[in-house]
Amino acid sequence: GDVYLNGNRLKNITNNFFYRLGSIDILNLESNLIETIEWAAFRNLDDLKYIHLGNNSISFLDDRVFSSLMQLKHLNLSFNQLTFIGKHLFERLFNLEVIDLSNNKLKFIEEFTFKNLQVVESIYLSNNPDIQIDQNSLAALESIENIFISLEFFNNYNNIK
Repeated sequence: GDVYLNGNRLKNITNNFFYRLGSIDILNLESNLIETIEWAAFRNLDDLKYIHLGNNSISFLDDRVFSSLMQLKHLNLSFNQLTFIGKHLFERLFNLEVIDLSNNKLKFIEEFTFKNLQVVESIYLSNNPDIQIDQNSLAALESIENIFISLEFFNNYNNIK
C-alpha cells in the first residue's frame, strides 16, 4: 500500500509514528511543515521503497533515522533546510538508487558519506550554494550514472577538498 500525507501541516514526526502501518511501499510527506524527525520515526516500515520528504523545514537528521529502511530505493529530501549530512546517514541503505538533496543549505559532504551505496544511480546536490565536497565522499560509487551539481560549484575549484 501507499500512504500520502503530503500537503498537511505536520511539524514533527515522532518515534514509532508509522509503527502500526506495516507493509507500505510509498510514504509521501512532501509539502508539510516538518522540522524534526525523531530517530525511530520510520521503524517497522521494512518494505518501504520510496520516501518523499521534500518541501519541508528539516534542518537536521539523526544518523539512525533511515537505518531500518533497507529496501528503500528513492529518498527525496529536496527543498529543506539541511546544512549537514552525517557520514552514517545512508550506511544501511543498500538498495538506494536515487538521493535528492537539492535545494538545501548543505555546507559539506564528508568523506565516505555514500560508501555503502552500491546500486545508487543518481545523486542530486544542485542548488546548495555553499557546498564543499570531500574528494573521497563519492568514492566507491560503482553504479553512479548521474551526479547533479550546480554550475556555480565548478566555478569555484575550492569546493573540492
